[in-house]
Amino acid sequence: MRCVIASSFHSRTIYGKVRGEKVTVRITAQTEGKGTTIRVEGRLTAAEVPDLREECRSAVAPLRLDLAGLLLADDEGINELRSLAAKGAKLHGASPYIRHLLGKTVR
Repeated sequence: MRCVIASSFHSRTIYGKVRGEKVTVRITAQTEGKGTTIRVEGRLTAAEVPDLREECRSAVAPLRLDLAGLLLADDEGINELRSLAAKGAKLHGASPYIRHLLGKTVR
């Protein structure tokens, strides 16, 4: 289930993936003159990967992914982030744990 949580400033959309009563991931896309920054917070699992893909498809290049709030990612989530990096997205702000899972694809 996907629900719109809020919209603000130059943000295109903010989505929260809801399981039961818990929001498991929040994906925020903010487009400015020089591209789009997508912030991923919470858990990025196979269930949430399609939402991230949808946001990235509609992003304005260059694409920057802010992973500072990403707490957990399963294999599908990590593979999607690697795929986005291979396509030119810049990954920033990941925790040491997420950086370890991603390998050399993040700064």
